[in-house]
Amino acid sequence: MILTVLSIAACICGLIVLLGLYADSLLFFREKADPIEPNPENCFDEKTRPVALTAPGRKKAVILVHGFPSSPSAYAKAGELYFRAGYDVFIPLLPGFGTSPDDFVKTNFSQWFDYLCRFYEEKRAAYPKLFLNGTSMGGSLVLKLAEKYSGTDQAPDKIVTAAAPVFLNKIRLGVMRQPGLYIIRLLSPFVKKIGAGINNGKPQGGTNGDEEWRGYEGIFPRQTYSFYMNLKLIERNLSKVTVPVLMMHSKKDRTVPFANLFYIAARLGTREITCRVIDSGDFDYTHHCLFMYDTLRERLVNETVAFFEETDK
Repeated sequence: MILTVLSIAACICGLIVLLGLYADSLLFFREKADPIEPNPENCFDEKTRPVALTAPGRKKAVILVHGFPSSPSAYAKAGELYFRAGYDVFIPLLPGFGTSPDDFVKTNFSQWFDYLCRFYEEKRAAYPKLFLNGTSMGGSLVLKLAEKYSGTDQAPDKIVTAAAPVFLNKIRLGVMRQPGLYIIRLLSPFVKKIGAGINNGKPQGGTNGDEEWRGYEGIFPRQTYSFYMNLKLIERNLSKVTVPVLMMHSKKDRTVPFANLFYIAARLGTREITCRVIDSGDFDYTHHCLFMYDTLRERLVNETVAFFEETDK
């Protein structure tokens, strides 16, 4: 009897392990990247619309890439600072974002990246100097873009990432930020969204600029799974990044594990890497969207501008 119970328990444990390995594996992962466009005319708020700040005759520009499930609002105030510093500024709206959860569930990471590449190539052809700055998943997209274009005549001049992940869980590093990701593959074919809604900022005020965040709330299994699997592909190709990189992350980040900062840096193909550990203060927020915070924004923009300008020396 005892042996039977132990055998059943062992089988159950083995099945759980196998399911976990399957859910965490790129095996059988395939994703279509059918071209798709954002839908800014249907944005739920003016602050989620794409931004373009330009002045005649400028030869340099920066593209600021928002994260998941965010919108251009995450870079609105930082964009103004970059513009004042002499840069044309573009904050694209990724397809499916900024409008409604029903739009979002029809998209995937490969489509977001495909759109960003097309947007980037258009601006690359227009500016002698072009830089990229991405927060969270936006930083992951920027890394993937640098993997694709490094070593070509379309390579970005320099890139900046803020709290960018290539993993959310990494057992061998003792990191387990999102245990639910191990079942997301099993859930994604059957569930489109859980508790989905719109976060339209905090009209009653917030903390240190965090109240300006606008995006989606809830759980989106298919999009989360798509993001999670593509992080593995980005991690696999980090050595292809050969352009200069400035990376920043707060140790207090509650969304993306801080361990990503030096893990990514150690695997990049470029020797021109600067890592910045950010003191994000004692505020009660996620310590994640660094360029949104009033106490950090100007300093971080100034630091990235100095980093960009080094290319002219």
